[in-house]
Amino acid sequence: MPAHRVDNRITLRQGADLEGFRRSLRGLIALQVPPDMVHWSAAVGDLFGDGAPMDGPPVFLPRAAADLVGLVVCHRDPQRYGLLYRMAWRLLHGERGLMEAHADPLMHKLFLMAKAVRRDLHKMHAFVRFRAVEGEAERYAAWFEPEHFIIEATADFFVERFPAFAWSIFTPV
Repeated sequence: MPAHRVDNRITLRQGADLEGFRRSLRGLIALQVPPDMVHWSAAVGDLFGDGAPMDGPPVFLPRAAADLVGLVVCHRDPQRYGLLYRMAWRLLHGERGLMEAHADPLMHKLFLMAKAVRRDLHKMHAFVRFRAVEGEAERYAAWFEPEHFIIEATADFFVERFPAFAWSIFTPV
């Protein structure tokens, strides 16, 4: 489900909605909407959203910022999108050294969030163990309880690692 705009209310799909965040970022920056004027939320049981998709022209962030966005959108903190938008706003409005400002409160929080997501990704890669499903030939299943919304971000790892097997990973989500 794409992001939607209603009076600077951005509704993204639940979980890690990287594409929805990127589209909303482009639209908000195109309209020059300051971070304090945006309310971010996740859709809960809403299949069709509540407005037209938001989008705009491309926004060019430093590679390190784009990488940070890719990790932090997976974090469970409901404030993650607002924090990421604030970072992008500051970068695009003259704070070119922001990515190196580890003592900046915003950047410190974002770096800690990215570290937690990287740790969760590592745990999933390292500790997921598949077991044969009884009664089914060549079918495997695993259980994993991630702390963050990392399932989509880590799926390619398992697809590449086990291309010849039929497998499933189950989570509480």
